[in-house]
Amino acid sequence: MRLGLALPHYDTSFAGRPASWTGVQRAALLAEASGYDSVWVSDHLFLDWSKYGGAPDVRGTLECWTTMAG
Repeated sequence: MRLGLALPHYDTSFAGRPASWTGVQRAALLAEASGYDSVWVSDHLFLDWSKYGGAPDVRGTLECWTTMAG
């Protein structure tokens, strides 16, 4: 079995702090050191968090292609 990890790249991913490329990079390096086979980011630039129990507002996200190119 191979396991991947979804990286925290939404503004809500870092305990109320805006997402940053440095934070995503740290999470990816930690995933690699922990033995994960892959990392993932979503391509949903605008997400209605109310569908998932969150506030009905639009939050920021790091765009997936630029983030992965880092």
